[in-house]
Amino acid sequence: MLTVSEIINKKRKKSVKQDETELRSLPYKHARIYGRVSSPGQVRDSHESIREIGRLVDLAKQDGFHTNLKADEIEKELLKNGGKRGLWEDGEVVVDVRDLGLSAKFSAENRVGLADLQRSIEKGIVGTVYLTEGVSRLSRDKERILPYVLLRLLKKHSCRVRTPEGVWNPVIDRDWDYLKDEFEEAIDEQKLR
Repeated sequence: MLTVSEIINKKRKKSVKQDETELRSLPYKHARIYGRVSSPGQVRDSHESIREIGRLVDLAKQDGFHTNLKADEIEKELLKNGGKRGLWEDGEVVVDVRDLGLSAKFSAENRVGLADLQRSIEKGIVGTVYLTEGVSRLSRDKERILPYVLLRLLKKHSCRVRTPEGVWNPVIDRDWDYLKDEFEEAIDEQKLR
Protein backbone atom coordinates (compact mmCIF):
# COMPACT_ATOMS: atom_id res chain seq x y z
CA MET A 1 0.00 0.00 0.00
CA LEU A 2 1.28 3.46 -0.95
CA THR A 3 1.81 6.16 1.61
CA VAL A 4 0.22 9.61 1.19
CA SER A 5 3.64 11.02 0.26
CA GLU A 6 4.15 8.36 -2.45
CA ILE A 7 0.69 9.02 -3.90
CA ILE A 8 1.38 12.77 -4.09
CA ASN A 9 4.78 12.21 -5.73
CA LYS A 10 3.22 9.82 -8.24
CA LYS A 11 0.57 12.42 -9.16
CA ARG A 12 3.25 15.12 -9.55
CA LYS A 13 5.31 12.94 -11.88
CA LYS A 14 2.27 12.37 -14.13
CA SER A 15 1.58 16.09 -14.39
CA VAL A 16 5.16 17.01 -15.32
CA LYS A 17 5.40 17.95 -18.99
CA GLN A 18 7.43 15.66 -21.21
CA ASP A 19 10.79 17.14 -22.01
CA GLU A 20 11.65 18.21 -25.56
CA THR A 21 14.05 15.31 -26.10
CA GLU A 22 11.30 12.81 -25.38
CA LEU A 23 8.83 14.71 -27.59
CA ARG A 24 11.27 14.50 -30.52
CA SER A 25 12.43 10.93 -29.90
CA LEU A 26 12.23 8.36 -32.67
CA PRO A 27 10.98 5.86 -33.55
CA TYR A 28 7.46 6.99 -32.73
CA LYS A 29 4.49 4.98 -33.99
CA HIS A 30 4.90 4.41 -37.76
CA ALA A 31 6.89 6.40 -40.30
CA ARG A 32 5.33 7.85 -43.46
CA ILE A 33 7.73 9.03 -46.13
CA TYR A 34 5.86 11.57 -48.23
CA GLY A 35 7.54 12.20 -51.56
CA ARG A 36 6.39 14.97 -53.83
CA VAL A 37 7.92 17.23 -56.44
CA SER A 38 5.97 20.01 -58.16
CA SER A 39 5.67 19.03 -61.79
CA PRO A 40 5.91 16.09 -64.20
CA GLY A 41 9.03 17.77 -65.61
CA GLN A 42 10.72 17.68 -62.20
CA VAL A 43 9.79 14.03 -61.83
CA ARG A 44 11.40 13.29 -65.20
CA ASP A 45 14.45 15.57 -64.90
CA SER A 46 15.28 15.96 -61.21
CA HIS A 47 16.86 12.62 -60.41
CA GLU A 48 18.47 14.03 -57.26
CA SER A 49 15.04 14.86 -55.78
CA ILE A 50 13.88 11.34 -56.55
CA ARG A 51 17.01 9.85 -54.95
CA GLU A 52 16.39 11.94 -51.82
CA ILE A 53 13.03 10.21 -51.38
CA GLY A 54 14.82 6.84 -51.43
CA ARG A 55 17.42 8.05 -48.95
CA LEU A 56 14.65 8.81 -46.46
CA VAL A 57 14.12 5.04 -46.20
CA ASP A 58 17.68 4.69 -44.88
CA LEU A 59 17.14 7.64 -42.53
CA ALA A 60 13.99 6.02 -41.11
CA LYS A 61 15.92 2.80 -40.54
CA GLN A 62 18.73 4.73 -38.82
CA ASP A 63 16.08 6.33 -36.60
CA GLY A 64 14.97 2.87 -35.48
CA PHE A 65 11.97 2.09 -37.68
CA HIS A 66 11.82 -1.54 -38.79
CA THR A 67 11.33 -2.30 -42.47
CA ASN A 68 12.69 -4.45 -45.26
CA LEU A 69 12.27 -1.66 -47.80
CA LYS A 70 15.54 -0.78 -49.52
CA ALA A 71 16.42 2.76 -50.56
CA ASP A 72 18.22 1.68 -53.73
CA GLU A 73 15.26 -0.42 -54.89
CA ILE A 74 12.83 2.45 -54.31
CA GLU A 75 15.14 4.89 -56.11
CA LYS A 76 15.52 2.48 -59.03
CA GLU A 77 11.77 1.98 -59.27
CA LEU A 78 11.11 5.73 -59.10
CA LEU A 79 13.72 6.58 -61.73
CA LYS A 80 12.35 3.97 -64.10
CA ASN A 81 9.95 5.57 -66.60
CA GLY A 82 10.52 9.10 -65.30
CA GLY A 83 9.13 8.55 -61.82
CA LYS A 84 6.57 5.94 -60.96
CA ARG A 85 3.80 7.03 -58.63
CA GLY A 86 3.04 4.48 -56.00
CA LEU A 87 2.93 3.29 -52.45
CA TRP A 88 5.30 0.87 -50.72
CA GLU A 89 4.60 -0.45 -47.26
CA ASP A 90 6.61 -2.79 -45.09
CA GLY A 91 6.90 -3.08 -41.32
CA GLU A 92 6.80 0.35 -39.70
CA VAL A 93 7.48 2.36 -42.87
CA VAL A 94 5.28 3.55 -45.73
CA VAL A 95 6.74 5.32 -48.76
CA ASP A 96 4.03 7.32 -50.51
CA VAL A 97 4.86 8.95 -53.84
CA ARG A 98 1.35 9.05 -55.29
CA ASP A 99 1.58 12.86 -55.43
CA LEU A 100 4.73 12.99 -57.55
CA GLY A 101 4.40 15.76 -60.13
CA LEU A 102 1.57 17.54 -58.30
CA SER A 103 2.00 21.07 -57.00
CA ALA A 104 1.84 21.70 -53.25
CA LYS A 105 -0.64 24.49 -53.95
CA PHE A 106 -3.29 21.80 -54.53
CA SER A 107 -5.53 20.79 -51.64
CA ALA A 108 -5.76 17.32 -50.13
CA GLU A 109 -8.82 16.65 -52.32
CA ASN A 110 -6.51 16.81 -55.34
CA ARG A 111 -3.65 14.82 -53.80
CA VAL A 112 -4.46 11.27 -52.79
CA GLY A 113 -1.17 10.84 -50.93
CA LEU A 114 -1.69 13.90 -48.75
CA ALA A 115 -5.31 12.96 -48.02
CA ASP A 116 -4.19 9.48 -46.97
CA LEU A 117 -1.42 10.95 -44.81
CA GLN A 118 -3.94 13.16 -43.01
CA ARG A 119 -6.29 10.23 -42.38
CA SER A 120 -3.43 8.07 -41.09
CA ILE A 121 -2.32 10.79 -38.64
CA GLU A 122 -5.92 11.26 -37.46
CA LYS A 123 -6.21 7.50 -36.84
CA GLY A 124 -3.03 7.62 -34.74
CA ILE A 125 -1.08 5.33 -37.07
CA VAL A 126 1.59 7.76 -38.25
CA GLY A 127 3.87 9.26 -35.64
CA THR A 128 6.61 10.60 -37.90
CA VAL A 129 6.33 12.23 -41.33
CA TYR A 130 9.55 12.14 -43.37
CA LEU A 131 10.06 14.91 -45.92
CA THR A 132 12.98 15.66 -48.24
CA GLU A 133 12.94 19.44 -47.98
CA GLY A 134 10.65 20.35 -45.13
CA VAL A 135 7.00 21.28 -45.03
CA SER A 136 7.02 22.83 -48.50
CA ARG A 137 6.50 19.23 -49.67
CA LEU A 138 3.16 19.27 -47.82
CA SER A 139 1.67 22.63 -48.74
CA ARG A 140 2.21 25.95 -50.44
CA ASP A 141 -1.42 27.00 -49.99
CA LYS A 142 -1.43 30.76 -50.47
CA GLU A 143 -4.75 30.97 -48.58
CA ARG A 144 -2.86 29.57 -45.56
CA ILE A 145 -5.70 27.19 -44.69
CA LEU A 146 -4.06 23.82 -45.35
CA PRO A 147 -0.77 24.62 -43.56
CA TYR A 148 -2.59 25.46 -40.33
CA VAL A 149 -4.91 22.49 -40.66
CA LEU A 150 -1.83 20.30 -40.99
CA LEU A 151 0.01 21.99 -38.12
CA ARG A 152 -2.96 21.56 -35.78
CA LEU A 153 -3.34 17.94 -36.83
CA LEU A 154 0.36 17.23 -36.28
CA LYS A 155 0.21 18.93 -32.88
CA LYS A 156 -2.95 17.14 -31.75
CA HIS A 157 -1.32 13.78 -32.43
CA SER A 158 2.22 14.76 -31.37
CA CYS A 159 3.35 13.74 -34.84
CA ARG A 160 6.98 14.50 -35.57
CA VAL A 161 8.26 16.02 -38.81
CA ARG A 162 11.58 14.53 -39.88
CA THR A 163 13.91 15.83 -42.57
CA PRO A 164 17.61 15.09 -43.10
CA GLU A 165 18.23 18.30 -41.09
CA GLY A 166 16.32 17.37 -37.92
CA VAL A 167 13.17 16.43 -36.03
CA TRP A 168 10.37 18.80 -35.06
CA ASN A 169 7.24 18.25 -32.98
CA PRO A 170 4.62 21.02 -33.08
CA VAL A 171 3.66 20.23 -29.48
CA ILE A 172 6.84 22.12 -28.60
CA ASP A 173 6.15 25.85 -28.99
CA ARG A 174 9.53 26.55 -30.58
CA ASP A 175 8.99 23.72 -33.11
CA TRP A 176 5.47 25.00 -33.89
CA ASP A 177 6.94 28.43 -34.64
CA TYR A 178 9.69 26.94 -36.81
CA LEU A 179 7.24 24.81 -38.84
CA LYS A 180 4.83 27.75 -39.17
CA ASP A 181 7.66 29.92 -40.49
CA GLU A 182 8.65 27.15 -42.93
CA PHE A 183 5.09 27.03 -44.28
CA GLU A 184 5.11 30.82 -44.64
CA GLU A 185 8.40 30.70 -46.57
CA ALA A 186 6.98 28.01 -48.85
CA ILE A 187 3.94 30.20 -49.54
CA ASP A 188 6.17 33.20 -50.27
CA GLU A 189 8.25 31.10 -52.68
CA GLN A 190 5.05 30.03 -54.45
CA LYS A 191 3.97 33.65 -54.85
CA LEU A 192 7.34 34.54 -56.42
CA ARG A 193 6.92 31.78 -58.99
